[in-house]
Amino acid sequence: MKRRTYVLWKKILLCVLSACSLSGLLYVYFGTQACTITSYELVGVPELYVNTIQGKLHELEKEKRFKIVPTNKILSYQGLRIKAYITYILPNTASVTMRPVSLHTLRVTVTPYTPLFRLDEKSAITREGYSYIDINSLDAYPRLTIASSSMSTTTLDGILYTSIIIPQASSTYEVLSELERLVPKINSVLFPVTYIVVDSYGDMFLSNASSTSSINVPAHLDVDKVWSTVISAIDTEPLKTLLATKKNELEYIDVRYGNKVFYKFTNTTIPTIINASSTNNHATEATTTLR
Repeated sequence: MKRRTYVLWKKILLCVLSACSLSGLLYVYFGTQACTITSYELVGVPELYVNTIQGKLHELEKEKRFKIVPTNKILSYQGLRIKAYITYILPNTASVTMRPVSLHTLRVTVTPYTPLFRLDEKSAITREGYSYIDINSLDAYPRLTIASSSMSTTTLDGILYTSIIIPQASSTYEVLSELERLVPKINSVLFPVTYIVVDSYGDMFLSNASSTSSINVPAHLDVDKVWSTVISAIDTEPLKTLLATKKNELEYIDVRYGNKVFYKFTNTTIPTIINASSTNNHATEATTTLR
């Protein structure tokens, strides 16, 4: 046999073997149950929703992509459809990841949003500024109201993300992160913060459950500086004594004007100003009044 003929037959044999191997693999994958999904391992899904979601995922298996490709196989499942359904059932879903853990099991991991504040009875906002519907109670979170806010939406891997833009803020994330640091400080020293209002200028008003007392802070909030000013002011007479004896009559402490701190109590006709130092634990009472 000539070498050229030998090489030709060798190539033909390799092509035939390759075609047979490919056909065998395709047969095993599409024509047998060797790679068929039989179970879904749901991670991060509340127990109440596990059966509902598993039932729907098994229903999706019956559909075919492009009318010919089965979607009940471990390498050809409907990732986008699965994500869309899970976010429909669990609207507080931040991400959904899928990974085969065996030839018959697909692990679906659901990561929920972490609420920072509530926007209403069902809606919440995250530290990153994403708004979403939460399936859990939000009563324990302060309610955030933003005047003249705008929203932007984007879709990534089948999940819709809605971001809230705070007026006058260079970064919504920075504002919310600073508020996250400030709220516990007010809770521990003055009153539990229940409501937060951001006006159209970006100034923020943090008030108690009855909205009778508030701390007013400026836009472009610097928590360390603002809280140092607050601490200095409440350690200064007569505000120190008033807070010790008439805290429930406090209407507001306003720290939006640098080291000048305005405060007012119920039955006080004119707000008072003190010059509070943010670097020293003392301040001098002034007789200036707020217009």
